[in-house]
Amino acid sequence: MSNLEISTYGTPHWGAKATGMATIRKDTQAQYHVNEALVTTVENDGLFTILGCADGRSYNVLTAFFKLADRPDAPSRVQPEVPGLV
Repeated sequence: MSNLEISTYGTPHWGAKATGMATIRKDTQAQYHVNEALVTTVENDGLFTILGCADGRSYNVLTAFFKLADRPDAPSRVQPEVPGLV
């Protein structure tokens, strides 16, 4: 599958500030990677999914956007309209 860029958030709570973008991909063994780090934990917290990576980093992403990583027809970049976020 191709890479998918989605927004990341400071906390997994409604109203949280968007903090940047992350590149997500799913490899041929069906393992997720965020910014090329292997995802070791996936915790669903309602509207948000918390992705824990092998490099020690974690990413808060919208669950609906994360689910697009499993769709072959997904757009390559997904982000909500957030003023000031490039």
